[in-house]
Amino acid sequence: LQISNNAKRVLVQVKPMMHESIQEEIEKVSLLLEGGTTMHRAFRGFNETFNFRELVFFHEMLEVCSREGGTNPVQVLLDIAED
Repeated sequence: LQISNNAKRVLVQVKPMMHESIQEEIEKVSLLLEGGTTMHRAFRGFNETFNFRELVFFHEMLEVCSREGGTNPVQVLLDIAED
């Protein structure tokens, strides 16, 4: 939950720095996340629109962190890698 909230907070913070077309997609993702949509589903349209491999990978990492829980996404990913 905290990682999900962190993702929403990050989106709010970076949105003003982005081009208008990206701001619109960020707003869509934010609304979906606030409505309880999973990160995977929330970012699906964004990923299809921009089709940037590294961005898709980042969103997939956020999804893993969200599923696994915890407050520190780096530690969550390290713990998963060790398992």
